[in-house]
Amino acid sequence: MRSVLGLLLCVSAASAQAAMAFAAADQTTIVNTMNSLRSRMAKGTEKWVGKGRNYPQSIRTYQLSWAAGLATASVARLNLLDPSQPLSAQSDVLKASDVPFHQGETHYGIYSTSSNAKTTAQMFGTAWNTAWYNFIKKSGLPGPGLVYNSTGVHPDKNKNFAYQIAAGQTRTIGCAYRNFTTGAAAGTFAVLCRYNARGLFDGNPIYPEGVTCSGCAKGNPPATVCVTATGLCA
Repeated sequence: MRSVLGLLLCVSAASAQAAMAFAAADQTTIVNTMNSLRSRMAKGTEKWVGKGRNYPQSIRTYQLSWAAGLATASVARLNLLDPSQPLSAQSDVLKASDVPFHQGETHYGIYSTSSNAKTTAQMFGTAWNTAWYNFIKKSGLPGPGLVYNSTGVHPDKNKNFAYQIAAGQTRTIGCAYRNFTTGAAAGTFAVLCRYNARGLFDGNPIYPEGVTCSGCAKGNPPATVCVTATGLCA
């Protein structure tokens, strides 16, 4: 009986800190939050820090939607992390080279850890407000021309990947979180989002500049139309 109880406790502990895909309500929050920023950039209403003006309009920035398969991939990535080691010591675990070529990724909790005394919505909010959007808000997308350069002035891969949330050609997203409750990583959490299609290529603009929505019908299949209210292609 004791051995069975011990086994159950071990299984419970392991399950408690396994990665999970965000639930439906959080999925809506994540998609809406990212699409709101993409909309502001596409319409040219988002301030471009250090430039004294707004970001240029985008001829073709797609409206994001949730993809369960990408969320599942995000779960698998986060489960590579070792609870027995501090997250700050595992920056080489989630290697960019392991992400499929056609996909992008952002993650939080490896380069900068945070207390796990949060709801799942707060976990995403922390990643967004202290890392991903915060980096773009403070440092801005590269200019002129919004051209991405992975060997540029921001060597931190996680911060460079923050540009992915603004990438025009990305259409789908899926995210997961992992709450660490035991081991050296106890008390911290990690969030990871996977994107398709990848939007960051050296030497290419993060999104194409021009009159809002004017290129919606000219992108990769399937063809899209302009959502006038948001300036996004859907």
